[in-house]
Amino acid sequence: MVATTQQGRFVGKAAVVTGGSRDIGTAVARRLAAEGAAVAIGYRGNQEAADALAAELAAMGGQAIAVQADVADPGQTAALIERTVAEFGHLDVVASCAGVEHFGAPASSTSARWRRSRRPTSTGSAR
Repeated sequence: MVATTQQGRFVGKAAVVTGGSRDIGTAVARRLAAEGAAVAIGYRGNQEAADALAAELAAMGGQAIAVQADVADPGQTAALIERTVAEFGHLDVVASCAGVEHFGAPASSTSARWRRSRRPTSTGSAR
């Protein structure tokens, strides 16, 4: 765990990290917080992990909230952004780390699965 800094590149900035409760999203959220950003951790289904990360970032001296949102849904994406602005007063950074995967042979996938897997990263953060 890296303590937050009051002299980092993101001091005074507010960030949303989609997919923030897992893997790369968690690493990005930690780094932004370490650099001084207030972080909204967007998660689709793992509230426990998102809440734990928000508590970890707060314990480091940062500001963090966990917000449930499926960024494949434009309405939920808008709500994530609105909640972030309501909490932190502004939004400066969006890190799009959400993703959907299909585990299996490519031939076993369908066009609907393909579109679903691309939606969070290609259009989910766009408003």
